[in-house]
Amino acid sequence: MKKKENKREIRIWVCTNCGTKFLKAWVDRRGVLVCPQCGSPSIENVNLHEYEDLRRRLRRGI
Repeated sequence: MKKKENKREIRIWVCTNCGTKFLKAWVDRRGVLVCPQCGSPSIENVNLHEYEDLRRRLRRGI
């Protein structure tokens, strides 16, 4: 019998300001999700496989 593969996707938060990746976003006083390192609200919840593509885009400045 074949072993059943784990179909669960690993999702991480990535800050589009400083490029930090993290598992849990912080919530500030106003109730907005922010980056724990720089405090910017510009974060995206991406699949771990999509992270490499996002990182390349951030390096190019797109």
